[in-house]
Amino acid sequence: MNLMESDNMGKPANEMESYTGGEEHKHRHHHPSHIDTRPMWQRYLPIILTVTIGVTLSIVLYYLTLAWDHQRVKADFKKAAEDRTFAIQRSLVFNLDLLQTFEAFFKSRNNAIDPQTFHAYSQPFLQRYEYIKALQWAPLVNDAERSAFESTVKQSIPDFQISTFNADGKKTVASQKPVYYPLQYIEPLEGNEVARGIDLAATDAFNEVLNAARDDTKSRAISHATLAENTNLIGLTVFLPIYQMDSPLDTTEERRAALKGFVIGVFEIGSILDVAMTYLDERPIEIRVYDKSLPADRQFLYLYLGQLDSELLESVDASQLTKKNEPALEVVKEFSFAGRNLSVECTPSVGYHLTTGGGWQALTVLALGLLVTLLMTGYFYAAMRHAYHLAEAAEEANQAQSRFLANMSHQLRTPLNAITGYSELLREEAEELEDKSIIQDIDKIYISARYLLSLSEGILDLSKIKAGEIELNWSIMEVKHLLTDIVDIASPLVKKNNNTLIINCPNTVGTMQTDVTRTHQILFNLLNNVSEATENQTVTVNVAREYKDNKEWIRFEVSGYMGGGLTEEQCQHLRLRLSKAETSASEIDLGIRMGLVISAHLWHLMGGYVDVKSELGRSVTFTLYLPAKAAL
Repeated sequence: MNLMESDNMGKPANEMESYTGGEEHKHRHHHPSHIDTRPMWQRYLPIILTVTIGVTLSIVLYYLTLAWDHQRVKADFKKAAEDRTFAIQRSLVFNLDLLQTFEAFFKSRNNAIDPQTFHAYSQPFLQRYEYIKALQWAPLVNDAERSAFESTVKQSIPDFQISTFNADGKKTVASQKPVYYPLQYIEPLEGNEVARGIDLAATDAFNEVLNAARDDTKSRAISHATLAENTNLIGLTVFLPIYQMDSPLDTTEERRAALKGFVIGVFEIGSILDVAMTYLDERPIEIRVYDKSLPADRQFLYLYLGQLDSELLESVDASQLTKKNEPALEVVKEFSFAGRNLSVECTPSVGYHLTTGGGWQALTVLALGLLVTLLMTGYFYAAMRHAYHLAEAAEEANQAQSRFLANMSHQLRTPLNAITGYSELLREEAEELEDKSIIQDIDKIYISARYLLSLSEGILDLSKIKAGEIELNWSIMEVKHLLTDIVDIASPLVKKNNNTLIINCPNTVGTMQTDVTRTHQILFNLLNNVSEATENQTVTVNVAREYKDNKEWIRFEVSGYMGGGLTEEQCQHLRLRLSKAETSASEIDLGIRMGLVISAHLWHLMGGYVDVKSELGRSVTFTLYLPAKAAL
């Protein structure tokens, strides 16, 4: 037997062919894995996602903050406006209460009031409350009592006469009618002399309000009131009915019979609003007062212009002042006052937006969101660049390692092949000499050389696996013939520890489509792994064809004692490691060796898998499942 023949002993020819052409094949098809051929958007997908999500979240948070700020401004305006409407309502009610005091005053005097007494009682009100423009007394005078009434009043007011204004606006004697309500006392009188003696009942609007107040005993008001031309008797006029003391007022007839006259108060709405606003902080809020009891074209009563803080007003320009306010900012409050349905409408005036402090929160959130996005994008970009550099360095190191391992393996194979070849020649010669002691020594040399050769081949395969250059050559072969080749290779290794190899492969197993070389390698490594940990025992290989998961499999069961078996926890750990084709130096005790790890890569490539079972104290069984037909 020549040396070349010994180099190929126990190995199919295609394995040697695969090796001899391996370096050329690797060079021809190898593409460095660190060169990322993915599209640009896939390579920078984390950065794209970071930018997209960051910008989207920033915009969403900006609009959420903007919406929150709008709600805050609306709530702030609503509170300020409600404070103002409440202050106006409270001020009007207070003035009505002031007028109500005259009822008690008249009762205390038994309705007998002279000009001096009315003057003395009215002056404190007029002096203290600037918005009270006038206080008057208009008694009820029947037509039968007119002459006597005028004669009595002329004793203190010589020119007094019940009068009215004609169509030309001139004062004239009132025509005869059943009832008169002449203005007898007017405070202040100065500037209002022309109104003295004017009959209020002569005007239909006044007469209607007077009759309504008389019949329900409650104060009644008239807006847009002008009691007399060229006087200050213009404003919100309130009529308070005064009745005869101790008279019953249960029915309308009783109230009409008991009526003595009316105390009249004239109030300036603008002044009332000015006083009401003094207790509130200055805000640019416009206040409009309407009398909803009037026709639409006469409802407007007064406009109060809100004021900006003087310091703020000096710090802004005209363009900021003329900026439009939020149209939704409007508060309307309606309430009843002295028989009138008043409405107070509050809206922002020019420059209101300057007092809200709004807008900067949303812009700050947007700026912070974009800044965080920018920082995260920069971080991810730097991290990816660093990772790419590390990957390139690792790939270069991996390639250098693969080249070294391949070269080292190639250098080892030549002398090892020579050793195994010469060992076989020497064994043949020793057999002719029938010297058993020499034969045993030669077998030890042969087994050791074959073991070292298998390690060298494993190193070469490991480098190919790392480089992703493993190729499978599929062919159809009788399973029984495949095992015969395995026996020739593995028997010396099994016998090394005084073990006996038993193979059970029935003829019914038939053929399988597989890579013969890689299947040899897997089974050899399984047998080697089991026999290495088994001494003076039997190593068994059972083969069967099996249908499982709608697929046809060839099942190889390799079992041996392996130091008394493994625990279930060790079996699970071993299954996990083999499923991932991982190993470490600490796991040699579990029976995982480099050859077995390489085999794990190979059976994964071939579509197979391995299960591990053990009976503690008895044996360990590795069950290899390989597809009967390759999925090409």
